[in-house]
Amino acid sequence: MICVSFLSNDLDMLIKQISSVELAEIRLDNSEFSCEQLDKLFSISTSLIVTCRSGKFSDSDRFDILKHAIHSGVDFIDVDIRNSVDFIDSILLEVKKKSCKLILSFHEYDKCPLRDELDLIVKKCFLLGGDIAKIACKVNSDAECARLLALYDSPRAGEIISIGMGRRGRVTRVASVCLGAPFTYASYSSGMETAVGQLNYKELEKILDDINCE
Repeated sequence: MICVSFLSNDLDMLIKQISSVELAEIRLDNSEFSCEQLDKLFSISTSLIVTCRSGKFSDSDRFDILKHAIHSGVDFIDVDIRNSVDFIDSILLEVKKKSCKLILSFHEYDKCPLRDELDLIVKKCFLLGGDIAKIACKVNSDAECARLLALYDSPRAGEIISIGMGRRGRVTRVASVCLGAPFTYASYSSGMETAVGQLNYKELEKILDDINCE
């Protein structure tokens, strides 16, 4: 399955685009939506992943936004593992009240950690209560791509998403689904990427169809 990532403050366009895909990630890091607009966004029939990374909002505000999403019935909440344990535990308590799954994610934008460190990060994601462990790291070599893909050699491969950022990491966005990831990430169209190296979802869909991997 392909998850299409969105980062936009144009509510009407966002709803139109999200409604045309099967699974969407809504990035609310820099959003300016009111509670009423969020209600409208979260009511879309498309399966939704909602995340709100550190930066613009305080931890308290981010918690309120994610709690709103959980109780609106979204399918997944994505929380970066570098948040405090208290923040993650608070989200986990809310997730358990609803039929919502928790993605605990790790992002490294400059390098790809060594395999032992990656293994520890995946282990921590599950120990902290994540239903899915997501690893996204900048890759600079084929060896680093292989390092990320080797994480799928696990009994929990179906609960792991391990992808490389950057042009060199594109192969991991395709291979991840073939190796057991529940889904991979793409942009809605060229120029709408939310991470370096994302393919657009039509392009990725064709590749996966051609190799019979999705």
